[in-house]
Amino acid sequence: MRAEIIAIGDELTSGQRLDTNSQWLSERLGEIANRYGVTVFDVHTITKAELPSHPEYFSADGFHPSDQGYELWASAMWPTVARVIGE
Repeated sequence: MRAEIIAIGDELTSGQRLDTNSQWLSERLGEIANRYGVTVFDVHTITKAELPSHPEYFSADGFHPSDQGYELWASAMWPTVARVIGE
């Protein structure tokens, strides 16, 4: 069986949070991904760099990405996804 883990947010992918649970989960995520050959894409870096200076990337609630924000993520992720699926 093959499983993929998708985590959105730096609390799991970067391990930089101060709370020990997120740091522990981030470390386990990396270990599990490495063990099973799963690719982890770092969406945090693009989010931190781009979303704050582009209000149009946020939905009306001011928290979640808008369609344009999700398009930014999808565009950034596509090369990794294409490589993983063999395109």
